[in-house]
Order: sequence, then structure tokens, then C-alpha cells
Amino acid sequence: MNILVLTGDDSGSIITNFLYQDGNEVMESRLKYDYRELMKLLAICKIEFIVSYGYRYILPPEVIDRYKTVNLHISYLPWNKGADPNFWSWVDGTPKGVTIHYMDETINTGDIIAQEEMEFEGEWKDLTLYDTCAQLKEKVENLFMNSWDKIKQGNILEKSQKGLLGTFHLKQDIEQYKDCLTDGWNTKIGALLENIDKKNFKEIPKVSYNISNEVENVPEQYRNCKDCVHLYVCITKIAITNSLIDNFVEGSLDRIMETTANGCKHYISMMPYL
Repeated sequence: MNILVLTGDDSGSIITNFLYQDGNEVMESRLKYDYRELMKLLAICKIEFIVSYGYRYILPPEVIDRYKTVNLHISYLPWNKGADPNFWSWVDGTPKGVTIHYMDETINTGDIIAQEEMEFEGEWKDLTLYDTCAQLKEKVENLFMNSWDKIKQGNILEKSQKGLLGTFHLKQDIEQYKDCLTDGWNTKIGALLENIDKKNFKEIPKVSYNISNEVENVPEQYRNCKDCVHLYVCITKIAITNSLIDNFVEGSLDRIMETTANGCKHYISMMPYL
């Protein structure tokens, strides 16, 4: 099979070498193409399949429609679509993991081929963003290699993302927290969350609010999980201060609680932050 690997750094070489060892003709590129250049390249090289891994440019819809294209993404979709998924999984307290999905016309919204949640090695507070990103990359690479036979044979039971709640971030969204990255991507997770907590605390108006009474108002269906109750209280407090709730997920408080109840075990990392 003739395969084009589109990548943004040296990580793509791992996938390229694997596909070559599998007996494929593989071309790797980090370049940005306009529509005509890319279509010409695909035709000349007789490309049959495209793999995108860390590629920083959006592919034209015509390419995605014509060629089978998969993307390796270091987030547990539908959470953290878009830019800097590892960073936002910690800041938003959302599930952490990796996903391989077919590409469609919008960013990270295609049908899911395979995905795995992530358990990081080491105490998470002492890990850096660089450390966790490296572990995620290794995991998604292994997931791709283990799934490749089924992918190339088309023996995949895809999972649609339509109707699923999730999060999305643009590249510029991280700018508001750049001052919290005191050591760049080598900032420890614990320090990052502490810095963000201090930053947000300064911006929250002083209010008088009895949190303990709010627990009694938690809907009955959410009382079976102490994490959900705790998070409900925290989010309610934040909503009253009109602060962080817009950065967590769009929608009403009821919708947020429904999301939390459906995946409460993922949200424990959000507690110290809130």
C-alpha cells in the first residue's frame, strides 16, 4: 500500500518506520500544502492511505473525501479536541487518553477507530507537561501499531462522536495561562494547577456563600457519588462568582452535572483546581 504520513515532528518517524517494516511504500512529510500541490503529490505518488500524526495543518475536504485518512490524537475524544489536548486535560480536569479516528471536515470529530484511557506512570503532581505528553505519544503509537492490521483490512467497528459532549480548544486559548507555565512545557502538573488556582482566585470577586447548605440541594440522582456531590458544590460556587464555569463546558448547570455523573471518576483531578 502507498501511504503518506503527515507529521509535525520526529514522532512521525516511528509510525513511518513501522509502516515501512509492514511492507508498505511510505512517504513522510511535514510541509504545508495548498490544495493543488497536495492533490498533485497524492496523484504522482499513487497514495492510497493517509496517516496524520501531530500534523499542524488542516487538510482540504476534497482530500479527506477522496482518500481514507486517519489521525492519531493524544486525547480521549470527544474531550480536548483541537490544540494542546494534554494541557487542557489537566486544566479542565477532563478524561486523559489517546484516540485514533477517521478524519472529517471538522477538527477531531471523525468516527473513532480505537482509543484508550491513560494511567500515567509516577505521581501526577510531580510529572511535567513534557513527561505526560511523552507518555501519551508512546501510548497512541502503540495503539496504532496494535490496531493497524484491522485498520488496513477495514475490519473496524467505528464509534460515532455525533451527539457526544466534549471540549474543544483553539491554539490561542492557552495564552491566558502562559504566565502559569513558569517552566514552559517542563512545568510540573501540580505547580501548573496551583499557579492557575492562584491566578483565578485573584480574579474572583469576594462573595459570602454557605457551601455546606448547597449539598442538600444536589439532585437525588447525583448523591450516589461523593465526587459528583463535591464537584456540584464547587461548580455552583464558581457559577455564583461568574468566573470559571465558561471555561469548563458550555451549557447549563444541569447539563454539566449530567456530564459529571456519567463520568465522575474522571473528575477527581479537578477537585484541587476548583
